[in-house]
Amino acid sequence: MAHRLARLVYRMLKYGQRYVDKGTECYEQRYRNQQVQLLRKNATKLGFQITEAQAFIPQKKFLESCFCRRTSNSRNQSKPSRIAQD
Repeated sequence: MAHRLARLVYRMLKYGQRYVDKGTECYEQRYRNQQVQLLRKNATKLGFQITEAQAFIPQKKFLESCFCRRTSNSRNQSKPSRIAQD
């Protein structure tokens, strides 16, 4: 990290370049790509092949049917009741 900072400062001083902050998303994506590459390399050494799975996005109706809420007018407060469907 120190070497990288030294190179940035050198370039800024020598060529008059400005520092441009790329943001955390850029660095997080780069870190994720490095981790995926490392996993693929290690898996290949062990005889496995890794493929990326599609992102799972749950549907709204499914989520509404899964969550429960407590009702204040029921006698037994410990039992949750289902949310009414529209």
